[in-house]
Amino acid sequence: VGFSQRALTFLLLPLYTRTIGPDEYGQLALVWTLTGALMILLSFGLETAIFRTYFRLAGDPRERDSFISTLAVFLFVVPTLLTVAVMLTVLPFIDNWNALPTEFALIGLLATSTYVSATVLPLALLRAEERLGDYLKITAFHLITYTGLTVILVVGFDAGVRGWLISYLVTSILLFPIGIAVSRRYWTTRLSPRHLLAALAFGLPLVPHLFAHWGLSLSDRAILSAWVDASELGVYNLGYQIGASASLFIVAMNRSILPAYGRALTNQAARLSLTRLVTYQVLLVAFAGLATALLGPPAVRFVMPETYSRAADVIPWIALGSVFYGLYVIPMNTVSMIAGETRWVWLATLLAATVNVTLNLLFVPVWGITAAAINTAIGYAVLFLLIGTYAQWRHGGVLAYEWRRIGVGLGLAGAIYVAAVMTTPGSGELGGLSALGRACWLLLMPVLLLAGEFRSGLQWNSVRNVLRSAEGS
Repeated sequence: VGFSQRALTFLLLPLYTRTIGPDEYGQLALVWTLTGALMILLSFGLETAIFRTYFRLAGDPRERDSFISTLAVFLFVVPTLLTVAVMLTVLPFIDNWNALPTEFALIGLLATSTYVSATVLPLALLRAEERLGDYLKITAFHLITYTGLTVILVVGFDAGVRGWLISYLVTSILLFPIGIAVSRRYWTTRLSPRHLLAALAFGLPLVPHLFAHWGLSLSDRAILSAWVDASELGVYNLGYQIGASASLFIVAMNRSILPAYGRALTNQAARLSLTRLVTYQVLLVAFAGLATALLGPPAVRFVMPETYSRAADVIPWIALGSVFYGLYVIPMNTVSMIAGETRWVWLATLLAATVNVTLNLLFVPVWGITAAAINTAIGYAVLFLLIGTYAQWRHGGVLAYEWRRIGVGLGLAGAIYVAAVMTTPGSGELGGLSALGRACWLLLMPVLLLAGEFRSGLQWNSVRNVLRSAEGS
């Protein structure tokens, strides 16, 4: 659902940016910063707990149903209560935050609470059951409703940020009965505090970890708001959205692969096949980041209004950060899904977020949005190195990696990026030809991989399954 929404929003950016100015786009960025933190708080890290426990209790349907019913009651009730508490404590201070109207924050908070209650449990269940058809139906409903309302209110009625947020709220409300219908088949009156406590014991240690992710992905907007005006913040937010478009595919692909990690939890043969699947995951991460870094800047300069042209400067750095994030999720999957350890991973994420925030506080006042983009890439690089090192140190024997294939693929992507940038300038009178040249360089990566060492071991069925599953997510 989230992937489809963000992907279509990305495709409609040329339309939205001709209706919403950079100053309003900056306000929207602040709302997403606030609601992103709230979503982490309200989810309690339970998505992974639900997914993993579903597989763990697969042989005991009675206990599994009790677990799901208990989590359903909790997630349908508690997020609303916490949202009311947040509204009473936070909203009085919103008007002082870069002229962000309290009304915008209120709508965003209500929409986020409803969205969490409507989606966290049902979507985790659909992924665990691999019910792609039902997942696609919810995705299509969300996509059509949210996008349709946004276009009507923002573009048709010129309602700006208010119209965008009302679309989010209405769509979240409509998703709620659908979420109930998905989980209803498991409902039982045997609610179990024991299951709830076990799920929270697994999920809550992930909350600091997820908040640190918020620090990596969204806190730059909060820091920028103290040093630049709303218009400059809007420009950065657009560049970030385009640069992070690679992560849309990366996240969807990773979610599609998670069932393979679940099967590897108890099946040695599945764990062996996961090794090759992870290699393809790395290669697709590299390709997605390369495509965004090469084609994003020309797209901004030739498709978006001139007022957003500086967004092109931040795109390659954000795309690089997306690549590091895509590499990070692989050892993180090993630690959380196969090894079942979540107690200390938040320390690595917190350290990476601290590095990112510290660098932003030091350099954003001097170099503005460019510094924020570079610091994002550095923060995700630190996160990948820390979690990767931790996974190898504590659980190095859990999953084997094809290091040589992975190294060749990443090195090739880096070399192609350097060659493309050196031979194809991103702007000027030859900008159109430049974009075409970059596309040719981009296509060289799969060609070389197929023509080289990867050809003999490539299993096209595995690649197709990953791509199809990512599209479905």
